[in-house]
Amino acid sequence: MAIVGRPNVGKSTLLNQLVGRKVSIATAKPQTTRNRIIGVSTKPGEHQIIWVDTPGVHRAANLLNKRMVTAALDAADGTDVILFVLEAASTIREDRPPIWGGDAEVMERVKRAAADRPIVLVLNKIDLLPTKEALLPALARLGESGEFAGIVPIRANRGHNVERIARAVAPLLPMGTPIFPDDVVTDRDEQFMMSELIREQILLQTHNEVPYGTAVEIEEFADDTDLGRIEISAVIHVERDSQKGILIGKGGSRLKEIGIGSRREMQRLFQSRVHLRLMVRVEEDWSGNDKGLARFGYQGDEL
Repeated sequence: MAIVGRPNVGKSTLLNQLVGRKVSIATAKPQTTRNRIIGVSTKPGEHQIIWVDTPGVHRAANLLNKRMVTAALDAADGTDVILFVLEAASTIREDRPPIWGGDAEVMERVKRAAADRPIVLVLNKIDLLPTKEALLPALARLGESGEFAGIVPIRANRGHNVERIARAVAPLLPMGTPIFPDDVVTDRDEQFMMSELIREQILLQTHNEVPYGTAVEIEEFADDTDLGRIEISAVIHVERDSQKGILIGKGGSRLKEIGIGSRREMQRLFQSRVHLRLMVRVEEDWSGNDKGLARFGYQGDEL
């Protein structure tokens, strides 16, 4: 089940709600998600649904973003059902189609990549509608189009109506034995999650081009059971000296705040004390060449 759509429509927030735990970072900034991330929700005796969060589909300019878009479209092609997410407020004007502009462009790209797969349409951020009734005409028009196997209005950040998505999706999935144990919620390991939590804080605490020129690498990881804490050393790679200065901040203040926020999220997620050491290094133009992308795990199908 691939979760696809334009950047910043709430795909990662939705994935976290669907599995009941934070497995994908989410911020208000576009292109937060760089990797395909699997989330698993299991109801023993009923179903196991494997959700695939994907980078936002957009007109990509640099090599990293092109690979992010390719990863999203490949995920759509490799799953049985597509969950197409867009903002509810974009559908309500009656002087244009309910799916228009960039959303329509993305929809066509997804349909080409995943021909004949059923699509469940998710209309997110219903709290931003002017009235509760404003969506009703759009729902009628979308239903009449016959393009969708289901339409579910939701508010992902509050979990409102999210349970309806699994009910809409389950009948469309093939029968089979569970792939993951009942207690597994993602295929990503702890080190990946920790690097993502650091990158999330960079996105939240920096602006303009800085967060998009960073990659996080975990250099040391140890679960010290004697001390009852996790020891982590991580490097934040940037592309220019100016970005390094911004990330470190005056007297190291910005890097300290990134570390505090990252450690707080790690302790919440892993239910353990965390000792975190952060460093910043310059890796010039890493996002614009194959060698740099491969080093940080952004190569082709591995995204």
